[in-house]
Amino acid sequence: MELLCPHCRKRLTVSDDKSGQVLNCPLCNGAFAAPSLVPARRAAPSPPPRVPPPPSVPPPAPSVLWPGNQVARHDMYCVEISARIISWPAVCACCCRPRDTVIEVSSTRTTGKRVIHTETKSWNIPYCNKCLGHITAARNLQRFSMFVLHISALAILSGLLLAFLVYVLCAPGSLGWAIGLSMLVAALTAAGVAWSFRWCHEKYARDVEAKRVKREELQRVLDSLLCPACVTTDEVAARYDGWSGTIHTFYFTNFSFASLFRSSNPGKCLEDGQIHH
Repeated sequence: MELLCPHCRKRLTVSDDKSGQVLNCPLCNGAFAAPSLVPARRAAPSPPPRVPPPPSVPPPAPSVLWPGNQVARHDMYCVEISARIISWPAVCACCCRPRDTVIEVSSTRTTGKRVIHTETKSWNIPYCNKCLGHITAARNLQRFSMFVLHISALAILSGLLLAFLVYVLCAPGSLGWAIGLSMLVAALTAAGVAWSFRWCHEKYARDVEAKRVKREELQRVLDSLLCPACVTTDEVAARYDGWSGTIHTFYFTNFSFASLFRSSNPGKCLEDGQIHH
């Protein structure tokens, strides 16, 4: 090993077996202690960086507020009932106001392979005329279109089509005549559109305004039929999903109506496949 004399500051070479002993410098005869040789420890590998666990994502909250096998279909509450005679609440399935009419819901199933048997069962769901009315009004509003055709655009398209047909029909005989006649048709179309554009645009504006008024009227009719308690706008608030033996499956959009339905049929509704009393 090589080291410096602490007295004369000269570089010295000392054998490793004299480490830890008191030596004399051969140059200045100064005494000093040779350092001890300690085998270098191998540095322990640093632990890998700690990766924080991913944040736990809570499962989505179920849309069904009831326990058991009641699941939601399109935000509808499922009730299974084992009965041949079902009692219905005297309120509308949509808004829970007093009922004054009914609406039929049905389910059809097909059995057999060689001989096909089709069976349909239906139930009359209590409803009110206002809720039936807003279903019709909402569907009319959805089907209503604000599209209005500008007559000038129709005239331009018709003129271009006519010019193209003239060119196709006249081109085999004379290309020059075909080009000239097609250009004449296009020019006459442009002149006619320019002459009638003001009238066409005014008619277009009147038609757009009439469409807007009609749409507002449909919206007013829909708003007059809806109430804050209505749970659907354009769909029936009840579905009949079929049966198995005496067990029938219904879906209701209104949670309050579904609760009333269960209380109207005590000892008949199922939970976890069992009768709920």
